[in-house]
Amino acid sequence: MLNMSYNPLTIALSCLVLGIGTEFTILIMERFREEEAKGLNAKEAIKVSLSKVGQAITASGLTVILGFSTLMFVSFPVLKDFGVTTVLDTLLSLICALTILPGLITLFRKRSK
Repeated sequence: MLNMSYNPLTIALSCLVLGIGTEFTILIMERFREEEAKGLNAKEAIKVSLSKVGQAITASGLTVILGFSTLMFVSFPVLKDFGVTTVLDTLLSLICALTILPGLITLFRKRSK
């Protein structure tokens, strides 16, 4: 869609984005478990979790996005494509962690009887 080609640098360093997305997921899930262990219901536990770690995750994600967005303005095509790919992947990871993940957590969590 963006008329870009993938290259070895883009593919190999995309692992960085996978690590960032995994970190976001783990932080939210662990905070949810802590809040649920305190006796909060799932909806309240998600609200508290996102209010406590949501700002930190957003700041971390935006820092990565801003840092790698500088690569989008270089004249070397390989680095430019890497910058665009990293920024888009990180943005999607951040959006998914803050919007889709909470719904998935409540949908698939273990229910105690």
